Amino acid sequence: MVATCFVMLLALTACSVVSAQFGGGQLRVDGGADVFLPPLQQSLTAELHFVKKVCKPDEDQFNEIHRAGIAAVADLAESYRDLQRRRENPSVWPDPNLTIAFWLYQSIKKVMPEEVTRDYQNEILARKRAYHAANVTLMVQLVNDQVMLDADQRLKVYDALEQAWQPEWSYGQTMFLYPQHAVVPGKEILEPHLSDLQQTLWSYRVKRPTIRLSWQSHLEFLAFFVDLDPFDPPDRDEESDSSIIPQAEDQEQ
Repeated sequence: MVATCFVMLLALTACSVVSAQFGGGQLRVDGGADVFLPPLQQSLTAELHFVKKVCKPDEDQFNEIHRAGIAAVADLAESYRDLQRRRENPSVWPDPNLTIAFWLYQSIKKVMPEEVTRDYQNEILARKRAYHAANVTLMVQLVNDQVMLDADQRLKVYDALEQAWQPEWSYGQTMFLYPQHAVVPGKEILEPHLSDLQQTLWSYRVKRPTIRLSWQSHLEFLAFFVDLDPFDPPDRDEESDSSIIPQAEDQEQ
């Protein structure tokens, strides 16, 4: 069942504590984690807006869900602090928006009817699919800018990229703002779908150092998709939804 894939593996730690008021709740984080709070609080506020629109909780239900969101923000802030101290690459940091949404989902399951919980679950899945499709579309556009794909090739390259997709490729803002510094797929993925001339053009692509924008850039990720060259990705079988939800191994990173 799809719902079983919503697994929360982050653990709260205890050290010196910094407290802050947020949305009527007490937000407590270990010292050094408070620098991460402002953007995470913005993300929680946005997600609570989705909760109000999709779930329509009463005041008591919303307060319970809100408390779960505050716990998620505190947990994420402390996790990010620890990851930064260990100099971990941002590509392995938990997705802030989805992680907060999963915490809220767990709370919604406890206080709201099953059909409402399912509606919110579908909302999360829809945004996850859109996020992934936007990343793949951006990479198709990156390839197209170099080799001029025709319409049939665009679909084939989209399929090939989606099948070979790696989590570290999901840096849409880099592909949008700095395409020359984005991670690109290997030639073995693209060449079966390119002409000889296009393969030559792709091989001439100048190799530059890879840029990965900070974790904060993902909080406003979707704002950068509005200027994409219009392209509708192929329809996908809805039965594959469960594979879109981050699995336990993803969260362990």
